[in-house]
Amino acid sequence: GEMASAELHIPAGYVGFLMGPGGHLVNTMRTESGATIRTAIHIEENGCRVTTVSGTLSAVKAAVHKISCRLDEIDLAGLVRRPKADHASSTLAASAELRILVTLMGSLVGAGGSRIRKMREQTGASIN
Repeated sequence: GEMASAELHIPAGYVGFLMGPGGHLVNTMRTESGATIRTAIHIEENGCRVTTVSGTLSAVKAAVHKISCRLDEIDLAGLVRRPKADHASSTLAASAELRILVTLMGSLVGAGGSRIRKMREQTGASIN
């Protein structure tokens, strides 16, 4: 399949929750998705660590979905304690940069931008 990559900017305080004890959860995500998942040690100025996901398009999609689902668990009924560094925000904010092949861009955007507009409306995400 076609190769793809994604960069996820994850607040540093949530990376341990994402990876699980001894990296068990991220290793399971790697095995189940077939994608390469690497998280930088360096913390960016915005307080995030970059997680890079790479592999075939289907593997990257599967891994990003698994990561998103895991991060969604943070906000469920306050079951997970927020890191101390997160004083002001009551919701988890993260960003992702997806690199899409030009040949796939039309199917992602849709006729007249219809698909991308619908994604923005349904998710509330900022998609540029």
